[in-house]
Amino acid sequence: MEIYKVGGCVRDEVMGVTPRDIDYVVVGASPMLMVSEGYERVGQDFPVFIHPKTGEEYALARKERSTGSSTMDFSCETANVTLEEDLARRDLTMNAMAMNSEGTIIDPFDGQFDIENKVLRHTSEAFREDPVRVLRLARFRARLGYDWKIAPATKVLVYDMWPELQTLQPDRVWKELSRVLMEPHPRLFFDTLFECGVLEDIFPEIHNLTQTREGSKHHREASVYEHTMMMLELLTNSSKPYGLTLRLAVLFHDIGKPATYKSKGNSSGHEDILLVEEPIIKYIPVSAIRKDVLTLVTNHTKIYKLHEMNNKSIAKFLYSYKRDRALLVKQCDLAKADDEGRIADQGIHKAILRNQALKAYDEMVAFSPKEWVQDQTLLYDKCPSGEAIKQHIHKFNIACAIKHFEEWQC
Repeated sequence: MEIYKVGGCVRDEVMGVTPRDIDYVVVGASPMLMVSEGYERVGQDFPVFIHPKTGEEYALARKERSTGSSTMDFSCETANVTLEEDLARRDLTMNAMAMNSEGTIIDPFDGQFDIENKVLRHTSEAFREDPVRVLRLARFRARLGYDWKIAPATKVLVYDMWPELQTLQPDRVWKELSRVLMEPHPRLFFDTLFECGVLEDIFPEIHNLTQTREGSKHHREASVYEHTMMMLELLTNSSKPYGLTLRLAVLFHDIGKPATYKSKGNSSGHEDILLVEEPIIKYIPVSAIRKDVLTLVTNHTKIYKLHEMNNKSIAKFLYSYKRDRALLVKQCDLAKADDEGRIADQGIHKAILRNQALKAYDEMVAFSPKEWVQDQTLLYDKCPSGEAIKQHIHKFNIACAIKHFEEWQC
C-alpha cells in the first residue's frame, strides 16, 4: 500500500502557495484492507476513508466512468488501478500530479511544465466525462489571471462538448458561479467561456448581452456585456469588500436590455420584473439571495431618478428599505458601479443623490412618533389610531424628501 499527496495541494506547493487542504490517494489497497487498518469508510458510492487519528480523507486510486448527468452518476473501479490511471481521470494537467512521502513529484502529464508556462490544459479525454469541468477550467483562469492561456487542443475539446453542456445541472452551475464571482478576475470566467464558444450553451442570457449594443448617449461601450464586465472589474479592484449579492446584481442588472432593444429599440423598462425574474430564478437557487438580487435589479435605475420623482414617491421608495439599510447601501453601491463602469456620462450629481438618499433614509428610520402620540393623547384624551400614526410617519417621510431633494428636483 502506497500513499501519495495528490491534486490541488501538490499544484499549490509547485506554485509556492500554502495548500488549504491536503488530499491523499492510496495505491495497492482494497476497501477491506483500509478498514482493517482502522480507516473508517465514508459512504458506499466512492472509495473514501477517514484516517483513524488525523481525520483526513484518503481515497483509493480509481478509474471512473460517467453514467449520467448528476455528480453521483459515476461508476468506480479500484481493483489494480495504478497511480497514473488515477491521475489521468483528473481535469487539468496542473491538478494531475502526486507527491510521495519523500517529497518526489510524480508528474506523468507534464503539469509542472504547464504551470511554468501558464497554460491550462486538459489531462486526457476523460475531461469530457464531466461537463462541470468546463466551468472549473474557466474558474481557474479567473483565479490565476490574464497571463494564463487555454491550450488550443483544450479549446477544441471544450467547443466540441456542447452536447454534454446541455446536461449541466442548475445546482452545479450555481456552485461554480457563486465561487467565481468572488475570484480575483471574475470577468475572465465569462470571457473564457465566450472564447471557447460555449458561453451561449451555459449562460444564454449573458451571451445575449454580447450581441446587444446600446444606442444611448450614456453608453459608449462595445456592448451591454462590456459594460457589465467593466462593473464587475470595478467591484473586484475596489478596496471595499463587496459581497456575492451585489456581484450577482451587477451580473444581472441589464439582463433585460436585449429584450427591450428588440421590442422597442431602446433600454426603456429593462429593469421590469417580467424580464429579469426568470433568469435570476434560473441561476440563483438560494431564496434569500435571489430576493435581494431581484430588489437590487428591479430598483437599480431609481436612485438616478430620485430628482425626477415627486416627494411622495421618494419617501415611499426609501421607506421600502425600512428593515434593511444594508440592502439600500448595496443599492447605492450598484448605482455607483453602474455610473462608473462605462466609457461616457459619469455624473457627479448622481453621487450626491446617492448620499442624500442615505441621509434621508436614516432620518426616516430614526424618527419616532412617540412624542406626537403623547401630545395627541393629552389633547384629545385618547390615543390616536394606528392609521393616524401611520399617516403622521408618512408626512414626516415626505418632509425628509423635500428637505434632501428639493434642490435637485426638476
